[in-house]
Order: sequence, then structure tokens, then C-alpha cells
Amino acid sequence: MVPSRMAGTKSMAGAAKDLRAAPAIGDNGWRGTHSRPGRTEEGVAVARGPDDDAVIGTGHGMPRRPAAGSPSANGHGARRDSPAGPPRGTTSETIWFLKRCPLFESLNAAECRRLESRALVRSFARHEVIYFPSELGQSVLLLTRGRVKIKTVTPDGRETILAFIEAGELFGELALLDGAPRDEFAEAVEAAQVLAIPRDEMLGLMSRRADVALHITKLLGFRRRRIENRLRNILFRSNRERTAALLLELAEAHGERVGNHWEIRLQLSHQDLANLIGATRETVTVTLGQLQREGLIEVNRRRIHILDRGRLAAEGNGPPPAEPHRPGPRRGLR
Repeated sequence: MVPSRMAGTKSMAGAAKDLRAAPAIGDNGWRGTHSRPGRTEEGVAVARGPDDDAVIGTGHGMPRRPAAGSPSANGHGARRDSPAGPPRGTTSETIWFLKRCPLFESLNAAECRRLESRALVRSFARHEVIYFPSELGQSVLLLTRGRVKIKTVTPDGRETILAFIEAGELFGELALLDGAPRDEFAEAVEAAQVLAIPRDEMLGLMSRRADVALHITKLLGFRRRRIENRLRNILFRSNRERTAALLLELAEAHGERVGNHWEIRLQLSHQDLANLIGATRETVTVTLGQLQREGLIEVNRRRIHILDRGRLAAEGNGPPPAEPHRPGPRRGLR
């Protein structure tokens, strides 16, 4: 089963009901992935690049090998100038994207073709919901373009951001455990393209390939550790400490050194930051102002520059961060 396309005017209850239905391939925007080289199936719109004003956040997936020169310490960064697809006439677009995901890059041609034959592809507009809570987890999703936000929403409408998914990362991976209903939303924060791989196909691949099973195990552990760290921060740290710790995390994942400073190359509103650390927008605004007046950071048009990482780490109640390690280059996804 794969998620169906919901019109923005539908109620959540109606949307969830539609999502639980099992539509035939092609009647809801999801299409089989066999296509001519370098193209998607006819009728499926492909987003060729991110929105200029897209909101960008922390990565949710396993650490990836950054491209040459990337500052990512834990591999969450994604190059925005990478190619949007395979050279025309070389290989199918689906296999091209699979081979650029760390989980699938070691698969042989036959294994890639098998995944391609079972996978479905679909494009999503900005702010479109990819799946809803209560939808049965019968597929694992691979983001090939764009960014996706994983979030929960309380009955009174308050949003908590769990993570952002970058191109080349899996999400919805808890479906591999038991296929139980999902308990969060996945929403495109910019135009996105997604591959849906059936749960049974992924389980079969894991049974045949120990390296794939190990990667999935590490992925689950990595994301659990991140959620546990967030929970500890909310329970035991002040808003100032949580904000400082988040800025360091963003710098290590998406930062670039400029002289003696670090620039977080992300566009995040104060509300986005608040939703990431469980605070109010007003509190984050006040805290950022305090840190800026004290010379620790500089904020300019949603861009945050860290001026003193050591002092900021002390504010986050942790040791000064080490210099990020830069692995060798990897092929880009965009």
C-alpha cells in the first residue's frame, strides 16, 4: 500500500480513510518506475529543484558521506548544486537515485532492477502531506528530490517537528518492524519526489544482504538516539541551553567555515527552531537576541553565523565541539 493524494480541502478523517484504501497503480499519482532512460513515467511531474524560499532543517537519516568540501560532521548535509538526474540515455532515473543512496549503492544490477520493478514513484507539491497518522506502514520511502518534514500535531493544532529528511534518505522505516499504523505526519516542505518500496521487498532484501540489514539497524538506532537526546534536552535543560545545543547540531550537520566563523546554510524561521526544541517562538526570539548581543552568534535574514563555537558549546552544557571530519567525496543527489 502507498499513500494516496489528498486535496487540501479534505478533512483529516476523510483523508485517513482514503489513505487506508488500496488504489490501483496510477490512479492517485503513484506510478511504476519503469521508464525511458533519464525520464519518469509519463504523467508524473518531476521537481527539478528546490524552492528558493524553502525551509530547511536538520537531517533525520543516517550520516552520509558528504561531497568534497562539505562541512558536515555527521553527514546530513546535501549539496544544492548537484545534478538533478542521470545523464540522458545512461540508466533509468530510479536506479540512478537508488545507487546514490548509501543503503543501496552496493547493490548489483539485478538487485537494483528488482527494486525498480516493485517501487512506485510520485511527486509532491510544497506543503502536501505524504502520509498521515493511522496509515498502515506497508512501504518504506526514499526521498529522491526536495525535503520532507516529519512532525506530530496535537489536537489543538500545535506542531512538533521531529526531523527533516534530505534527498537520499529513507523515512517511514518503522514499517519494517511490524507494519503497524504510522504515528506521525510526513509533509513536503518543498517540491519533492518520493520512491515507495514495499515492506516485503525491503525485508526480503535485508534477509539476503547482511550489509543492508546492518545499515537499517544503524539507521533505527541513530534516529532513536536523536529522539532520546531531544527528550533529555526538553526535560533537563533550559531554553537557552537547548537553543545553543541545536545551533551546534545544525552547524555540524549543515555548517560551513568562513574564516574564523561558522555559517549555518539553512533557512529556518524562529517558529521552526521553536518546534525543534519544544519551545515558543517568542522564547527562541529572545534567546537568539541574547546570544547575538553576547557575541556568540549573528543572525541575518534567517542565516545564523556562529562566532564562538567554544562559548556556545559551554552554553549548551557540553564540551567544545571538535573540528568536523570531512570524508571523501560522494556523488551528489541533486
